[in-house]
Amino acid sequence: YLSAAELIDLAWSHGEKSAQALYVAAEGCLNEDPMSPASLSLLRHVIQTDGSFAQAYFLLGRAYVHQGQIDQAVEAFKRAAELKSDPAYYVSLGKVLRSELPVTEKRVEARAAYEQALRIDGNYAPAHLELGRLFMDSGELEKAKPELQKALDLEPDFYEAAYLLARLRSEERRV
Repeated sequence: YLSAAELIDLAWSHGEKSAQALYVAAEGCLNEDPMSPASLSLLRHVIQTDGSFAQAYFLLGRAYVHQGQIDQAVEAFKRAAELKSDPAYYVSLGKVLRSELPVTEKRVEARAAYEQALRIDGNYAPAHLELGRLFMDSGELEKAKPELQKALDLEPDFYEAAYLLARLRSEERRV
């Protein structure tokens, strides 16, 4: 917290109360202690200062996830994605929605988020990974396999994709 507090003091002593300076301080707090209420407070202030700061909403979503505030995380990720079409925002949204499984509606929303990420960037390996994981979790192994393989093709060192693909192949052999 000390470095974040020093950054804020330095910025304000020079008359700088920008959203960017507050964002950097919030990021420092979140990295130092993901459970810190300081990061949430700073990020809310960032958004009050600049309501179009998509990255701040994204970081706020991450902070909410760490705090276990899933509904707020969903809303923050959705707002980030509305402001900037970034596949990472949609993947994070999908992961949070997926964490709410087995609620069918949340699963459908998670899939839609991953597919939106792939519409933005069809070569975004994390979206292929998460879509494959979603299919695996629902027992749709025939749909999971090409997604996991694509993630691994795009990033050959993607250990999560390799692990899930190996697990899928193992399950196929047992059937």
